[in-house]
Amino acid sequence: MKKVVLSGFKGDAAGRHYNQILLEMAEKGKIELICTDFGQPKNVLDKPPVEEIERLIKSRKVRYLDLENPADYQEYKNLSDIDVVFIITPDITHCQVAKDFLGKAKRIFIEKPLDAILRNVKVLEDFPNVKKVVFGYDHYLAKSYYFQVKTDQWLKKEII
Repeated sequence: MKKVVLSGFKGDAAGRHYNQILLEMAEKGKIELICTDFGQPKNVLDKPPVEEIERLIKSRKVRYLDLENPADYQEYKNLSDIDVVFIITPDITHCQVAKDFLGKAKRIFIEKPLDAILRNVKVLEDFPNVKKVVFGYDHYLAKSYYFQVKTDQWLKKEII
């Protein structure tokens, strides 16, 4: 079973788009989904799928790591053998979160922009083969629809 990390729930259109696909796959038992953010889901999300996430967490089909909780944070730092990471955190954190997963994940998708601060991007430059691991995408529908369609196809092909 593929291991997928969804880092952050504050993403806008792309975040909700991937939340839904990944939650469906987790519910069907096709992926092991680990969701991370600061605080409990109800304190982070103001829109669906918060109820669906909470239901899947209670049913143990999704693992949720609250990064404000020291034990959960340690588990987050120890994650390994990850197939895909989706980073939909606030843009100033994108490269730092990606750095946490370099060497631990086969693919890392970062929503727009790669990072809000150029010096943060430089932390990724020294990682071997970073261009084969990290992918950035723009979540605005007009710019990203084709990418989202292709990524959906890739997810279904690679993960299912």
